[in-house]
Amino acid sequence: MKNKLMIIISMIMTLSLIIAGCTTKIDQPKNEVVDVSDSGDELKEVSKTDDDKIIVGLDVPDKKSEEERSQELLMQVIEDGNYVDEVSYGAHDGVEIVTIDITVEGDVIMDASVTPSDDAHKVSKKYINGVNDALLDLVIGKKIDEIELPKQISGSSITTAALGEQLQNLVDIY
Repeated sequence: MKNKLMIIISMIMTLSLIIAGCTTKIDQPKNEVVDVSDSGDELKEVSKTDDDKIIVGLDVPDKKSEEERSQELLMQVIEDGNYVDEVSYGAHDGVEIVTIDITVEGDVIMDASVTPSDDAHKVSKKYINGVNDALLDLVIGKKIDEIELPKQISGSSITTAALGEQLQNLVDIY
């Protein structure tokens, strides 16, 4: 019985040492101060989080030459901006009119929407809204000249074709 008790006590002590070893404190990294006074960068913002972390924002000047900036603008496919057009197309029950609104920044689509006209047929509105709901995954955050739309979005081939044609027109015209 004494042997069994000694074995159990030894096992408990060994287990407690293992557990204690797993909970040792790790030294926190030391804060580092970086002097930016000679870099041309300017201090923009200093803020403190709830857990006492300090966040420093720097205003870093654009060090590109005027020629480099001009070359970048020339290489853009489309000028930054918001493009809104009414597009009409033949639908099963006549002509549908939708408003296509696309915001582009640096050739990347930042926002897009397809809105049916007020007098659109209720079935058409369902399909148009389905296309609109899918835009986040299909076009938002993508380069305008690299978008490949499927033949149908949410079951709507006609609205999808109108959207694809509008995207291509933006690239061709602007």
